[in-house]
Amino acid sequence: MFARFAIIGLALLMSKPVSAGERFALLIGNQAYAPEVGQLANPINDVHLLAEALKRAGFKAPNIDIVTDADRKGILAATDRYADRLALAGDKAIGFFYYSGHGAARQRDRRNFLLPVDIPRLDAAAWYDSVALDTIIEKLSNQAPGAAQFIIFDACRNILKAPVRGAKGFQPVAARRGMLIAFSTDPGETASDAGEGGGPYATALAAEIVKPGQDHLDMFQNVKERVFKATKTQVPWERNGLLARIYLSENEPKPKQAAAVADGGGTTSNGAAFPFDGLWLGQFCALRTRRSAKKCFEISFDVRNGKLTGSKGSAGKPGHIAFEGKIRSDGKVSISLKGISKVKHRYGRSYDGQLHGRTQKNEISASGTIGGARDAVLKIQRF
Repeated sequence: MFARFAIIGLALLMSKPVSAGERFALLIGNQAYAPEVGQLANPINDVHLLAEALKRAGFKAPNIDIVTDADRKGILAATDRYADRLALAGDKAIGFFYYSGHGAARQRDRRNFLLPVDIPRLDAAAWYDSVALDTIIEKLSNQAPGAAQFIIFDACRNILKAPVRGAKGFQPVAARRGMLIAFSTDPGETASDAGEGGGPYATALAAEIVKPGQDHLDMFQNVKERVFKATKTQVPWERNGLLARIYLSENEPKPKQAAAVADGGGTTSNGAAFPFDGLWLGQFCALRTRRSAKKCFEISFDVRNGKLTGSKGSAGKPGHIAFEGKIRSDGKVSISLKGISKVKHRYGRSYDGQLHGRTQKNEISASGTIGGARDAVLKIQRF
């Protein structure tokens, strides 16, 4: 404990002051659970999707900490680092804590828990190896009481194998001043892990975070509507203890003239060269061949200064694919991609490809080949 305070004190003396209003994010994605707990498909996609959206909204990349497949020690250590940075930033800081993975509720004391990836099963002993959500809330509230904080719990997944009665679904929590606490579904209900490239809640949240001129109340209402529309059953839940409206996106609303140009391509009349910048979401499909079935997945792209980037999966591992491209001012698109196959007969082999297309009415359509022969198509829309 003394060492931690010494480090903080040294940082205060040696580093330049953190600017007022600085923003920090901690994004935790846990998915590699034991089969007895229930393996998940999207938490790592979720945190990377949100990281790109937060950067697009104006969060500085060094201020976004991504932690994946963490055990109890890893969750607590990451939370300590995040809390220390918020405390140093002062009263005008904004914090964004997001957890995607398995969570469970202990009925006897109505507490919610984040489940580390190394628990072997969800039994009575698992609670002692997990992290209580109220412990995290209490720590952040005490250590950075003046910051505006978002605590987002995208858990309680329907895939959880819970022999402990009542563990699925979260217990409602009380409002805390200076915090918005959000859950991806209603109390006692479960959240979907469906979707390629991100779950329904993370996908909706990423799309809304980047919208300029939108305060947090409108943002979370729009997320709720998006998630219910996508799932037909899941209804996100929030407790708002923030005493002022927070605008997470620093982006300025686009002039009507620029927005109109973006629909049809070209540059704006005032010479703006990159009318297509923003967050784009959609689907990539590798079409069927004699040896391989059709494969489609959802993916997000960040476009900055006309340069398009996007990826899915863990870098260097089978299933990873990365896209880089350019959108010209006239709307024409060229994209190169590189990936590592996880198809059985080509497992672990690298491949590449080229796609070409154009933008039209806030949609990009491109097609080409991958691996030298397989046809592929990409369709994405701007959010």
